[in-house]
Amino acid sequence: MHNITSPGRLNGRRVVPAAAAALTAVALAAPGANAQTSPIAVDVAQDSVLVTGLPFGQAKLQITRPDLRTGSPVVIGEISGLSLFGFPFGANTTAPTLLNPLGDCWQAGVLALANNAGLTPDILPGDTATVVGGPTYTVPADTPLSNGSPGGPISGCDTVSLFGKNIVTDAQFSGPGTDLAVAGHAQPGAKAVSVFVKDANGVASEPVDATLAADGSYTATVPVAKLAGLADGKVTVAGDYNIPDVATGTLAHVGGVTMEAEKSTPAAPPRSEPPANPGPPAAPAKIALSGLFMRSAIKAKSVAAGKLRVSFITPTGAQFVRVRLWRPGQTAALNVVAAGTPGKRQTVALTGAKASKLKKGATYNVTVSASPLKTMFVGPSLRAKVRIR
Repeated sequence: MHNITSPGRLNGRRVVPAAAAALTAVALAAPGANAQTSPIAVDVAQDSVLVTGLPFGQAKLQITRPDLRTGSPVVIGEISGLSLFGFPFGANTTAPTLLNPLGDCWQAGVLALANNAGLTPDILPGDTATVVGGPTYTVPADTPLSNGSPGGPISGCDTVSLFGKNIVTDAQFSGPGTDLAVAGHAQPGAKAVSVFVKDANGVASEPVDATLAADGSYTATVPVAKLAGLADGKVTVAGDYNIPDVATGTLAHVGGVTMEAEKSTPAAPPRSEPPANPGPPAAPAKIALSGLFMRSAIKAKSVAAGKLRVSFITPTGAQFVRVRLWRPGQTAALNVVAAGTPGKRQTVALTGAKASKLKKGATYNVTVSASPLKTMFVGPSLRAKVRIR
């Protein structure tokens, strides 16, 4: 495969062979921002890549994204071909022609897609472009996702390479305190999708399995009960996409394009008229926890044995306390217990965690909330972190 890019694509950053070796590239989707010296230029909006300065010989370019559960890189896009000295090596920049019948369309790797099509990755900030055995470049987090173009395979490549886009397309509450209806689309070959919601404080809901159709569309309903621990205001609705690694075929879990929604709690009902001769007004309940104390590190098997103890001062007005051990995309343990004596220290030993499900070396969050109701914890919470050894 002779991989030579055509001029005029990638925002005018093509170079003639004599100048190619002198190119210092930055991410094309954000010129001048987060610049770093690299022979790799990534156009996030066009899902295209250009590499300069490679020696003559076979080259393989891959796009990877971290696994949501393990953090390991997952190959979501791949192309192999012949790199010619002095010429750029590209992906999704040149459509097939009579003289170049393969173009530089993204390929399928080990995947077996319909009509032997390739898979064009939907490149996002945080993804990494790597020449196997060569240079690498990570797309900066502030890179714009679009420049007005639809992205995906370019004209000509769209007949031989499918678009691997994973996206939440709709997220709606029908009103305050209601379930969240979610819709989206998963890439070809996706095996399953789950949906979770995260608030501005980084607190995430438990994932909900989506219904995935054969055409890649999916729907899910996040029950209001699973959102009770999230703060009101802007929340981010995200998908967890179970897909095969393009290079190995191994199933992995990656994220995609998210969507924001506005969460709100129903207003309190109007107060009834006071009696004719009311007594002294009662002091308002103060559901405010304090004095959180716990270990900063613990072994996974000790957590599973119930040895992670969380201590706090029980607030006035609380009837129940909820303690949650979690990290984004995973709730390891969730305990709701009766509140202790107000103003006194109460200790809760977390139960229900499984050692096999805890990621060693990872940092988990512990959130403590109190409420007069067992099913709704919407007040201020105490938060701490613990590292699992």
